[in-house]
Amino acid sequence: MLHIAICEDAPEDILMIQQLLLAETKRSHLQLHTDCFESGEALLSVIQQGASYDLLLLDIYMKQINGIDTAHEIRKLLPRIPLAFLTSSVDHTLEAFDLDALHYLLKPLRQEQVHTLLERFYDRIHRPMDLLEICSERKTYTFALQDVQKIQSCRKGVDIYLTGEAIPKHIAITFKALEEQIDSAHFLKISRGLLVQMDYISCIDKDVCRFRDGTEALICRRERTKIKKKYNDFLFSHLAKGDRR
Repeated sequence: MLHIAICEDAPEDILMIQQLLLAETKRSHLQLHTDCFESGEALLSVIQQGASYDLLLLDIYMKQINGIDTAHEIRKLLPRIPLAFLTSSVDHTLEAFDLDALHYLLKPLRQEQVHTLLERFYDRIHRPMDLLEICSERKTYTFALQDVQKIQSCRKGVDIYLTGEAIPKHIAITFKALEEQIDSAHFLKISRGLLVQMDYISCIDKDVCRFRDGTEALICRRERTKIKKKYNDFLFSHLAKGDRR
């Protein structure tokens, strides 16, 4: 059973996406269940009450809270839930990319768009999990890389900040020793004693690194050009591969 939430305020578009999804899932011999919401507020309300979905489809242009803002709020509650946008304009493609959207479906919707969306969905849920291993003198710690937000030097060791956990995990290891174990393809050192997992970054604006949870940190001014270049290279490498953050 594939459980999909559709957030769309135009009844004719709801019917269209339902028909296209049904045709696509029938080809794969899957059962489909869709819940439809006419506003971002309505969708957020059921998610806050514990509703669970495999995939969210959000129209961008809606009354009151739009699809982009709805997605930002959902990401705070469900950081890794797959989502995609429905729209009649390409104006928000960069924001969709920043929100780790699977697809950006342009209206009028076509069957091939829905086919691509579900291909990306299945690729995402079956993708092997990347792990981060940190070895101290006494113990080896293993974390899902996608859960690691940032690593900060603290109290004769380092604090590992994880998605969904209010208190960081403290490991007794020097920051220098930690850096030697970290894959630089995933982490960016934005200041002395602070490494950030690049998927956790929302944007880098002048001297400030903004994170997906709305918090931010200053970047090292002397290393500003180098830091921005590395982050931009990371973004372009993902675009070239067709990956979604």
